[in-house]
Amino acid sequence: MQLLAGIKKVTRQLEVGINHDIENEELLKVDPNPSELTLNPGGSSEIRVSIENRGDEDLEDVTLEINEVSGINVQIQGFGTIDELGSGKSRSIPVEITANANAGSGVKEIFIRAKSDDLVSSEKSIKVNVEKSSSSGLLGIAMLGFAVLVLVFVVRKFGRR
Repeated sequence: MQLLAGIKKVTRQLEVGINHDIENEELLKVDPNPSELTLNPGGSSEIRVSIENRGDEDLEDVTLEINEVSGINVQIQGFGTIDELGSGKSRSIPVEITANANAGSGVKEIFIRAKSDDLVSSEKSIKVNVEKSSSSGLLGIAMLGFAVLVLVFVVRKFGRR
């Protein structure tokens, strides 16, 4: 920021929005949409993170930072750094979120922010709800019951001769 005769002037501003849902005007912003994502263990989903420079100066070396969460893999597709982001320009970055096959059920929170030199966005989060499919448990019980019935049938038909 520059201070001219007691008047503050914003000269640099960077905003990050997920899936193009931009609401507030902060200097640097991350805005997730959807704010919650549901995945089965082993499942994945791709979201798009848009980074927009809303200031009046070009920004260099803009990076997207995502925290590590156990049971969840987050992969930034393509590039990790934007070399130069002009004033009023934006870029969209695909991010793939994958729940590990052994991930436990529950809600896990991923924090995302953008950074350029000394300018850092506020952190926003995406909640990832890992749900184990209840139908797979019922299928397993049904298969076990079927195996017992087949075993009983075989023993009655061919057993004790």
